[in-house]
Amino acid sequence: MSGTRPIAVVAGLLLFGVAIRNAAPQSLVPAGSINDAVGRPGAVIVTQADPAIEKFVETIQKRFFPKSRVRQDSDTPEADLAGVDLIVYGTPKHAWLARHAAKLPFRFGEGTLEIDGRRFAGEHLRVICAMKSPSDPSRRALVYAAAKADDVVGINGVFHGPTEWVVADGTKSLGAGSFTSAAISVDDLRSDLDTLVAALRDVHPATVEGLPPDVQRAVDATREALREPMTRTAAWRALSRVLVEMHDAHSVLWPPASGDRLALSFVWLEGGLVVSTDEGDLKRGDRILAINGNDEARLTAALRSIVSTENANWLHARGEDVLCDLGTLRVLGLATEFPVPLRIERGGATIDVKVGRSIAGARPHPSEPWVRFAIDKEHGLGVFTLDRCVVDAQYQETLARFFRVVEEQGIGRIAVDVRANGGGDSSVVDEFLRYVDVDGYVNFGGDVRFSSAVALKHWGR
Repeated sequence: MSGTRPIAVVAGLLLFGVAIRNAAPQSLVPAGSINDAVGRPGAVIVTQADPAIEKFVETIQKRFFPKSRVRQDSDTPEADLAGVDLIVYGTPKHAWLARHAAKLPFRFGEGTLEIDGRRFAGEHLRVICAMKSPSDPSRRALVYAAAKADDVVGINGVFHGPTEWVVADGTKSLGAGSFTSAAISVDDLRSDLDTLVAALRDVHPATVEGLPPDVQRAVDATREALREPMTRTAAWRALSRVLVEMHDAHSVLWPPASGDRLALSFVWLEGGLVVSTDEGDLKRGDRILAINGNDEARLTAALRSIVSTENANWLHARGEDVLCDLGTLRVLGLATEFPVPLRIERGGATIDVKVGRSIAGARPHPSEPWVRFAIDKEHGLGVFTLDRCVVDAQYQETLARFFRVVEEQGIGRIAVDVRANGGGDSSVVDEFLRYVDVDGYVNFGGDVRFSSAVALKHWGR
């Protein structure tokens, strides 16, 4: 399998870093996320021969890529770019970009930019994407491109990293997502299935004595179904069938986000789906009765076909994200295009509304820190909120400050809010318990197995 985007986690362990492959004509993508590409040491920066771009790249190189060499496109033979990763800054006039224009996964037009089947318009269009290097497909190229030279300057100020591509108009994000549209061959699909099964056998605690019967049946049925090329999103759904039978929320095949997000935010409560943010015709507190005619029962059934979970709570939590991605709705047969009809209940009345595309193409990043606390002195309550399980200086400093305030204000009760926490390093609990007056506590233990892919990546064997 090619690429470097992690797509599967089993029992809390990263199994392998891969991206489901695309065949020609988009032979250069996917190649992992932007973060995967930007972290590669020793990359060569290829800059356009333009004074403003060169000056900007000089600043960027010193700040972010001090070990990288800078080469000007006009004096860099193609042969010199083989065997190295590239970071490319320029416009369509950039010699390297022009030379490989037919292979690139994006196209600039007159005031437009096309990428992965979507078209964006703007006066200051910019694109940041990760792809295989056309100079050497075994290497990566991270491209920072704009329609105009002036818009290449400052392009690093556009938020980017976790996705495979980002498009912006100046500083305004227009969309971000994965490369999803090209087809994957049958041979590659079956190879991807083999890699997934091998990873499960390598590390999952439920496979110590072999694949469970339900999982083996799912593997056999999936292999039989892989008879024709599929899009990347359809392939994700097909392979998810195997993990669903694990009934384990830590066994994850992450969907390739299309970047086509609905202008909708909701939470899935015990009483159903409830709109959480005013947007368009939707009001916070509206209850969603159906999405494109699909009621809660049908939405739940669709999610059960792709989400591995032990309980309904995690199923609903995943639904809050994947059901807002049009690409996912499309492959699940729940919706095909914008606007998407919604039936809602507000004040006892049933209302039909239509939801369009999110302008930013993705949910906004939360403004609050991922670790924080609040004190309700009137009720003697301290609430510590942890949205990520990461033990770093920010966590340790916030935790120390929280317990210091609790002691100073005589707070008698504390609660830990992990509703938005997707997991991570379990030692956050050990750090927390240092502040709790207990004689002792029982921790967990276990055996750790590493997949052959992880062993090869980290230890070369």
